Amino acid sequence: MQTRETVDLFLQLIIELLKDGGRAAVVLSDGTLFDQNKDGLGC
Repeated sequence: MQTRETVDLFLQLIIELLKDGGRAAVVLSDGTLFDQNKDGLGC
């Protein structure tokens, strides 16, 4: 996964550092995941 977005890189790091079956909680500002106007994750 390659990206220049800081939030995306932070989430990628968290995912890679998790052990198998591990859990993580991340608090993001409004619109970070679902804002279609930005180059965010756009889920």
